[in-house]
Amino acid sequence: MQFKDHPSQMRMTPVLLMVAAVAGLQRAAADTNAVPPVILQPPQDVSAREGEYAEFTALADGTSPLSYTWVQSLTNATNSIVTLTPALQLFATTTNEIGTYSVIVTNVAGAVTSQVAALQVRPYTPREWRVAGFQTNASGQVVFPLDLAAQGDEHVLAGSLRFAPNVLQNPAVTLGTNTNITLQIDTSQTNAGALGLTVSWPAGLTATAGVQRLASLTCDLVAGAAVSQAALAWTNQPVAMGATDVSGASLLLEPMIVPAFFVDSNAPSLELQTGLFLKTGTLINPGGGDLNGVRIRVLGLTNDSLGNAISVRTAAFDTNSTPCLQYGPVWAGASNTLTFEYYLSDRDRRSLPTNTFDVYIMQSPRPLYTTNNVTIGRALFTNSVFIVEFPTASNYAYYVQYRTNLSAVWQTSLPAVVGTGNRVQWVDRGPPRTASPPASETNRFYHVFW
Repeated sequence: MQFKDHPSQMRMTPVLLMVAAVAGLQRAAADTNAVPPVILQPPQDVSAREGEYAEFTALADGTSPLSYTWVQSLTNATNSIVTLTPALQLFATTTNEIGTYSVIVTNVAGAVTSQVAALQVRPYTPREWRVAGFQTNASGQVVFPLDLAAQGDEHVLAGSLRFAPNVLQNPAVTLGTNTNITLQIDTSQTNAGALGLTVSWPAGLTATAGVQRLASLTCDLVAGAAVSQAALAWTNQPVAMGATDVSGASLLLEPMIVPAFFVDSNAPSLELQTGLFLKTGTLINPGGGDLNGVRIRVLGLTNDSLGNAISVRTAAFDTNSTPCLQYGPVWAGASNTLTFEYYLSDRDRRSLPTNTFDVYIMQSPRPLYTTNNVTIGRALFTNSVFIVEFPTASNYAYYVQYRTNLSAVWQTSLPAVVGTGNRVQWVDRGPPRTASPPASETNRFYHVFW
């Protein structure tokens, strides 16, 4: 796939002509041994919320090289999108992209068109009841903030939280800053690890649109239990999940468990080998279920003393060009140590970055393995770090896949590497790029494709 200058601009570019199919048919007679393309796995329907990542993929076979032309059919237009891989990636979907998508695969022997797949994009108008991570207080208790991302028409909010009573005990709920709301607590099932909550606004009044802290849940951590075991899950018992407006009409409510992210208080440390400043953080999923992936937005980055922007080498970008670290999957109750890699042009002056972070759940892209491989020029293991070098073309997206033995399934590192036209170094030191740090030179295998 060919991209523009910046990963945040990885958007579809309409073209006027579909040249690949015609050219492939004209060359077919010149190669009577060529096998025409066949689609083994057609694209499937995709549903995403506005601003989320979405991806269509297809798997094809036939005489190489294969080329791909994706066709986008909207209400008032049909566009052709020429790509270099069997994946069409939409990095920040909009409702304008709702429609059907198909792919034409061509080679010297012919062309084949896939069945169509639909893209549904849900408007991003959140009404979410969130467990916004957690923290511990001076008494060693675990505190779970309970937030509402409101649309402004909510009058009553209800739901239940389930917890493991052999980890968390003595749940207590306190109101947030808005003392005008009424909080009712159902403790009939606390011995079984369930707590019911009902929040209501005064007669005729509704919530204020936006994110607000409704309450906090505080629990004692059982002796011998680890903080990473402090998991919660939304449930319908003893109080059913739901929301209503002032007329009593039901409103759509999405329950969320947002992972907690703790950053160490130490200043970033300089790694002399790569010239990058490293800072670690711990991501803990307190939810009762697994997550496909999360994004950790890096907020408040400034320029260094030379006036150049401080960048995060392990980050992708969201719709507002904010650097985001992508990581996933995140298993329920798992604790993961992630490393941020900052680049400063004034390395010797040490104008160290100071920034904040926030976390939200995302759909995690998982590109397929393709035959468009890149020859790795060098792979060097030193100090528990693997450095992989490979050539790139300008503005192409490259994916690095890895595995720990020859029989293991290939795993894809995120984000993709955007080519510069020169050789690039890709560093594997563990999360977030890979699931674990490389243990030795013999337990890591890599390949790169575009």
